[in-house]
Amino acid sequence: MGQNDDRTVRFSGIKPGAYTYEMLLDDTFFDGFENEEIKGGKVHFDVKMERSERVTMLTFVFDGEVRTECDRCLGEMTVRVSGEEQLNVRFSDSEVTDDEQVVILPEDARELELTPWLYEFVAVRLPLQHSHPEGECDPEMVKYLVDEEQMHAEDYMDPRWEALKELK
Repeated sequence: MGQNDDRTVRFSGIKPGAYTYEMLLDDTFFDGFENEEIKGGKVHFDVKMERSERVTMLTFVFDGEVRTECDRCLGEMTVRVSGEEQLNVRFSDSEVTDDEQVVILPEDARELELTPWLYEFVAVRLPLQHSHPEGECDPEMVKYLVDEEQMHAEDYMDPRWEALKELK
């Protein structure tokens, strides 16, 4: 088991067989992706590499927590992420593929930087909507939110229009 903090898998000098790596994504890693949904966190990856002469299969098993913004109150919140993903690496100077799980590298490639895939694996595990559980949103922001049921009631009138009615 090797610690691979630089998130690069090296192929040169490695004989066919199975290898395992551990990688930790932390706040420093997520800071490298400005203006993104993920504000920070800590996600542990176990990476298993099965190497053969022409193909290398990488299996990623991960678990951790990331910080993101609540869609309702814009406050920071923590979301648990976990999953398993695979990436196949083929070595060819002429082959092309549209398969997102297959990476084609030149025959003389010595390594593969995993950073973009690691980030994507975590990002796609985020729920489409992230919001605090009921009652945990920032009370200062919640007072500006209009209750959905209240808004759809027949007699509902936006408070701004109510104030204009008083001007008559």
